Amino acid sequence: MQDGLITIGSYSTLFEANLVKSELEAFGVDALLENANTIGVYWLWSNLMGGVKVRVAEAQFAEAQRILETEAGDPPDEPECGAGC
Repeated sequence: MQDGLITIGSYSTLFEANLVKSELEAFGVDALLENANTIGVYWLWSNLMGGVKVRVAEAQFAEAQRILETEAGDPPDEPECGAGC
């Protein structure tokens, strides 16, 4: 682990990695792509290089995991309240 970054996921295509990066950034989590340029040009090297890695800061790792574990169809978290809401 270098520069305080942790790999949150590894994807075989640049497209998939960009989708994940965009989702994280939409929720305020900064993300970086590793190997993106090389695999973007030499896509057959993806398996050799371990795919395109999405990396986040250690401090944002738990939040990033929570975001990625949420299914697209899940309703947003709503505060619990009694019948008077």
